[in-house]
Amino acid sequence: FREQRCLRQASPASLQLPFGRHHSLLAIACRAGTEGAEMTTADESHMQVVEYRSLVELALPHFLPCFISQVVRCLTVAVLPMHVLSLGYSYDDVGLLSTIAGVGIALGNIPAGMLTTAYGPRFVLLVHCVLFASSAAFSCAASKVQAHLALPCFAASFLLLGTAESVGLLAGNTFMGSTAHSSLRGRAGSTQGGIVRCAASVGPLVGGMIAQAIGPIAVYALQVILAMLCAIA
Repeated sequence: FREQRCLRQASPASLQLPFGRHHSLLAIACRAGTEGAEMTTADESHMQVVEYRSLVELALPHFLPCFISQVVRCLTVAVLPMHVLSLGYSYDDVGLLSTIAGVGIALGNIPAGMLTTAYGPRFVLLVHCVLFASSAAFSCAASKVQAHLALPCFAASFLLLGTAESVGLLAGNTFMGSTAHSSLRGRAGSTQGGIVRCAASVGPLVGGMIAQAIGPIAVYALQVILAMLCAIA
């Protein structure tokens, strides 16, 4: 007991084989733990979260990607169902595909939260852009494959589209909540809502005009390009 009491009171630097091999190993463990704690404290001191104090400062890092992302999401709101119908499928099929998109929204929430906690909102926003591009690729492939494979391609496209929407919404809100100053979060949230609604109005109009002039494949190509721009922004 006397040896254990002395060991507790001694500093890690003074534990230099005082009581044999067993206590020397314990001393090494104590020293390693102390050094690890000091390194962690030093690392945390260098990690500083950028805090924005005005809406102008949030424009490029948050509002612009949010606008582009919502435009990408809404480009195919009208084009994709009409493309499905043009290939000979029924309204029942369109309803089923819309349900699959809703399933993607529901299923995307859990992994989105886990990824945001593990890697941060910026990484999840990159995943969000990749999912949008993959959805566009499946939509494009649906018109190139055989008839019995077109519907599964559309199903994969709708599923990825819904998942991307869910992932992006969570990551964007997390980024805004962690970087906007506490006095700014209310205005930032309302500004984000207005930007999302403006983009939701622009997206279907642009998508419909391009599909009418060139075709639905051009809309899917534009989706991929805008998703890349969103990832860069």
